[in-house]
Amino acid sequence: MRKKDPEEIRKEATTSAVITNTFSVTVNNTETGWLRVRTEPTLNASEAAKITPGRTFEVKEEKEGWYRIEYEKGKLGWVSSNYVTKVTATTPSITPDPEGEDET
Repeated sequence: MRKKDPEEIRKEATTSAVITNTFSVTVNNTETGWLRVRTEPTLNASEAAKITPGRTFEVKEEKEGWYRIEYEKGKLGWVSSNYVTKVTATTPSITPDPEGEDET
């Protein structure tokens, strides 16, 4: 198998990457002084945790007025969009497409 030159590798990486825009949300002030993180995107779901206003979290998924966040390392839960503010700055996230990878 021949070795690829850097320009060829760059072109392949560009064409075989999945680019997604990520964004964050900041918890608004609440009457209780905290916001419930739910196990599912519904008010009837169990409480997974409580988070304090002012904290900012990267959104992993968005579903019908709910945002899935990582509220602790390795722990995911849902917060209602009614109690958070979307941070407007988006950062492109580039994830290599596994189908575009070269097998050796």
